[in-house]
Amino acid sequence: MHPGTGKRKSVPDSAGGEVEENSVPFLSWRNLGECLIGALGIALMCFLGEAFYKTSGTLAAPLWPSSGLALGILLLRGWRLFPAISLGTITATTLFGDPHIFSIFGSVANTMESLIGWFLMTRVFGFSNSLSSIRDVVVLMLAGAPWGTHVSAILCTLGLIASGSVNSSDLPLSLLLFWTGNILGILIFTPLTLWVAMRLRKARPLRISPMSVLWALIVLSVLVLGFSVSHTAHTGLIPLGYLTFPLMLWLSHSWKRDMIPLLAVVTVVMIIFTVTKHGPLLRDSPIATYAEMTMFISIYGISCLLLMAAVGESEKNSRLAQQNQISLLRSEVALQSLRNNLNPHFLFNSLN
Repeated sequence: MHPGTGKRKSVPDSAGGEVEENSVPFLSWRNLGECLIGALGIALMCFLGEAFYKTSGTLAAPLWPSSGLALGILLLRGWRLFPAISLGTITATTLFGDPHIFSIFGSVANTMESLIGWFLMTRVFGFSNSLSSIRDVVVLMLAGAPWGTHVSAILCTLGLIASGSVNSSDLPLSLLLFWTGNILGILIFTPLTLWVAMRLRKARPLRISPMSVLWALIVLSVLVLGFSVSHTAHTGLIPLGYLTFPLMLWLSHSWKRDMIPLLAVVTVVMIIFTVTKHGPLLRDSPIATYAEMTMFISIYGISCLLLMAAVGESEKNSRLAQQNQISLLRSEVALQSLRNNLNPHFLFNSLN
């Protein structure tokens, strides 16, 4: 290894701005350090996903946060951080006590998943980390989330079969559960990773107004009220669990990208209540409950992210229209001034 130069250059992104292209060598001490930090983060997110898995009673967790973090760090730092995903995943699964064969399969699966998503988003569709347009959100949903996770689901399921943890008859169900859990992890935690990085890069600190804190507390209070009652799904209190939806949509319109952390918190709190047998998403079987959680996270995540991006893109287009109008007015003033200087009286005096 040799010390990295740390040089960077700016390249245009799909949103018309600039992003930093990291040129840190793969074989460098700096890359090693970033990989170790990334591996720690991946392992911690695996522990969160494992907690969901153990209490959900299904073959896979309803939300796998490390998938979102893994794709996020590749989008931010490039392909050179893929060892962080492998190391973090195999460390976590080993600490879980999983069979070694499954740890190897899972490590390869999560790494391949993130690399495929990163390649499609950045090299094929020109994704912008700012998430400032509807196009970026659609690229995340249709390119970054479904394809790499499909490969990951296949490898993880093969690892379970090879280790004897499941039977081959459970193959279709295992594939579906791994696939949806990883997709939802990307849908919620990749935007969160990008948002945190954006805030850390800004010179000025994040200013949180008292009104923003109040609205966040209101949303969380309504969520806790709706999900803290046991067996809410079998009573007339079902609507309580969904009152947060219009609030989240309104905050997506008002806060735009700053809504992303609240979306992640709402998702995690909802899962915690549901897997501990509370709230309106409970059904008679774990699979049915898993399906309800999947629908809940999908509707909340997709709706909030699309509305956030639509409002941000609309405001950006409005600013560009105003700038173009100002430029047009300046051009008209300059043209009128030139016409005034070229009137017949001016020409006659010039000829004399």
